[in-house]
Amino acid sequence: MIALPESWLHAIDAVVQDPGIVVVLGASNSGKTTWVKAAAEECAQRGRIPLAIVDADIGQSTIGPPATVALAVLKEKPEPARDLALLPTDALFFIGAVSPRGHLLQHLVATKVLVDRAVRHGSAVVLVDTTGLIEQGAGFQLKLRKIDLLTPRHLIALQRNEELEPLLTVLGHRPGLTIHRLEISPSSRVRTAAERARYRAVRFAAYFANAKVLPLEANRLVILSSPIGHPLSRKDRPSSLLPPGMLRGEGFTRILVGLNNAANETLGIGVLHSVSEDMKEIRVLTPLEETSAVQILQVGSIRFNRLEEA
Repeated sequence: MIALPESWLHAIDAVVQDPGIVVVLGASNSGKTTWVKAAAEECAQRGRIPLAIVDADIGQSTIGPPATVALAVLKEKPEPARDLALLPTDALFFIGAVSPRGHLLQHLVATKVLVDRAVRHGSAVVLVDTTGLIEQGAGFQLKLRKIDLLTPRHLIALQRNEELEPLLTVLGHRPGLTIHRLEISPSSRVRTAAERARYRAVRFAAYFANAKVLPLEANRLVILSSPIGHPLSRKDRPSSLLPPGMLRGEGFTRILVGLNNAANETLGIGVLHSVSEDMKEIRVLTPLEETSAVQILQVGSIRFNRLEEA
């Protein structure tokens, strides 16, 4: 069991005493997920259940696969030191990328939708883990607008050198918001880009461990282009909807896709395998056992070199 800093324990106690939505901010490797895990365990032990965790760290996901925002709901006290990755996923929202850049709108909507869902289903505490994108510009705007949308009760700010202070200055007098400035955990270690990539590969491999290639009827699908577009789309007339035939292009082979229902809710994710010559069947590698409810195919921005990587 990691010895938590005193400030961390005080912040967790504040959440237990005054529950609500909690947004956790910090650069990469600052201890956000470690704090969320400790807070979830303590809140559950002290009766604040059901509680929810919304994992919006799409590049270093703990709940759900990378490239998605995921929701897990704790309805009973967890086993001590239980890995968050072992929690069942209650809902997914496919983003299709492992960085919010180029997908800021989708990332904001996904987080808001899943937080609202958790609140509707009675979660006393909703813990929102976020990406490490915090720098001025895109990071600042993403986090500010996320807080505008979620109206959290608590803001957990993990920082090494006051890197979050510009944002906290804006939020410092916001009614109903309590800001907790916390130091980085002594156990935190900065991981290299290669280590972070290996972690994503492991998480993708775990998700696709029991995947099979399944057919989808093309005439039942709406195919949405990636939010950042695609090189095979005409640059002068980018298309939001794609015909099945375009997926036969080399640029789409082994691309990550979201498998959504008619309400655009993500049922699971897959990897594009092939399209039949008559373009009536789209085949995807996916762990989903039942695909009859899939009516929207959302093309992502990640392409695997080999299907074995998924």
